Formats: sequence, C-alpha cells, structure tokens
Amino acid sequence: MSDLMATSPTHGPEDTASFGVLIADNDPHVRGALAALIHDHPVLHLVGEAQDGLEAAELCAKHMVHLAVVDVRMPHGGGEAVRAIKAASPSTIVAGYTTRTDRRTRERLIEAG
Repeated sequence: MSDLMATSPTHGPEDTASFGVLIADNDPHVRGALAALIHDHPVLHLVGEAQDGLEAAELCAKHMVHLAVVDVRMPHGGGEAVRAIKAASPSTIVAGYTTRTDRRTRERLIEAG
C-alpha cells in the first residue's frame, strides 16, 4: 500500500474518500497548472497554494494536508521546505520536484525527510 493510501482520507459531500493536496511553487503559472490537474481529479482536492516553503508549512499546520507538492528551487524550498512542513504536519507526505537531476539535490531532500 502506498503512503498516500495509508493516510486517513477526509470524506467529501458524496462520502467518497478525498485527499487534501497543497501546491507550493513561486511561479503562479505552475501553481495554476497544477491546481487545474488537481481540480479535475476525482479523489484529490486542493487545500491551498503557497508561494514559498514557509507559507507551505503554515498552511499544512492549519489544514488537513495529505500531500504537499513542493518546488525544490523556490524561496525556502528544498530541504528547508521539507523540514518545515514535516515539523508543522508530520503526517503530510512531501513530493518535491525540480528540473535539477543531480544526485546531491536528491540526497538533501531525502535527508530532510
């Protein structure tokens, strides 16, 4: 069973399982594109959007966020964002994305949690 499925879903108006997703990216166009994808998904619902890692952590602390989709190269992104989100909401799964494919970037994200 994946980590996403192992978390406790919320239930929507039709009593179907629903997973709260937060998007964190400093580019409004990228946030908008990701929000549209989530909006069209039958099980995911958008909990919030953040412009940096610190705002993402604040939103995770306030809302039921099952999955945080985080730009690694935004302000306060990368390991800093992962650590802040995990401190604010330990059960939130963090999925980082970046155009960088170097090994060190991946290692830093894994080390951060």
